[in-house]
Amino acid sequence: MSASALAPSQLAILKELAGGALGYYRDDVCVLLYLRYAEQDISLSDVLALEHAGLLVGGSMFEISDAGRLALAEWDASCTPH
Repeated sequence: MSASALAPSQLAILKELAGGALGYYRDDVCVLLYLRYAEQDISLSDVLALEHAGLLVGGSMFEISDAGRLALAEWDASCTPH
């Protein structure tokens, strides 16, 4: 999945996770990711879409995958004026 195909909310998740793995609580409504300085409700469908696309790796912690880091770098490069 390329960065251009990601929703803004999905890009926000990748940006938050670029700093490292984060704990989560999964239920049928949302995933709560505990960020460095705040708690933020994040759509379960966004997290699962990123996980399914291979951009996040799940387990007891979610972390950004190498593919996720590449997609984020691609997005950052596309936003930088040339």
